[in-house]
Amino acid sequence: STNWIVIKTTDSGESWIQLSTGCQDYLSSLFFFNELTGFVTSGNRYVSDNNIVLKTSDGGMNWVQKQIFNNSHLSNIYFINESTGFIVGGRYWYGGYIFKTTDGGDNWIQYPQLQSNFMNSIFFTSQDTGYVAGDDGRILKTNNCGLNWDYLNTGNNYTGFYSITFINSNIGYVVGGGGKIYMSSNSGNNW
Repeated sequence: STNWIVIKTTDSGESWIQLSTGCQDYLSSLFFFNELTGFVTSGNRYVSDNNIVLKTSDGGMNWVQKQIFNNSHLSNIYFINESTGFIVGGRYWYGGYIFKTTDGGDNWIQYPQLQSNFMNSIFFTSQDTGYVAGDDGRILKTNNCGLNWDYLNTGNNYTGFYSITFINSNIGYVVGGGGKIYMSSNSGNNW
C-alpha cells in the first residue's frame, strides 16, 4: 500500500522535502494557518470509502487523525480562523456535502445534503461570507458563517466548477470544465 505524502518548502520553492502522513488514501486538500499548524484531507471522488482529516501542529513532521468521514469524498478544506473551518465534498452519484467545525477540527458536523451536486471548492471573504463551487455550474453563498446557503445563478448548468477564490469581497473567480473561467465583480451576484 502507498503512504501518501505532503511536500514542503521553506525556501520559496528552491527545494522540497517529503513529509509522511501515514495516510493510505489519496490526499485531496490541505490548509495551513501558519508554518506549524495545518490540515490535510483524504479522498477519491470515485471511491468514497472512509476518508479522514489529519492535523499537524509541528509543520507536518507528525500527523494526527481527527475524524473519519464514512462514504464521503473530501474535496477541499478551508478555515476562516483557528476554530472555525469547513470541508466540502460529496459522494459520487449521491450529492454534495458541507461539514463544519467550531473547535479547531476536533469535531465536524455535516449539514444536510444540499442537493444532487458534488461540492468541489470553498472560500470565505470574511468571517461570515463564503462561497462553494460545485458540479453542474453550482455556486452557493452564505452570509452567516454557513448556517444558510443560497444558490447563485451562474447562467451555466453544465460545466463543473472545481476551484473558487476571491481577491477581495467583490471580485471572485471560479474555474471549471472546458477551460472556462468565470468572474464576478459584485460579490457573486453575477458571473
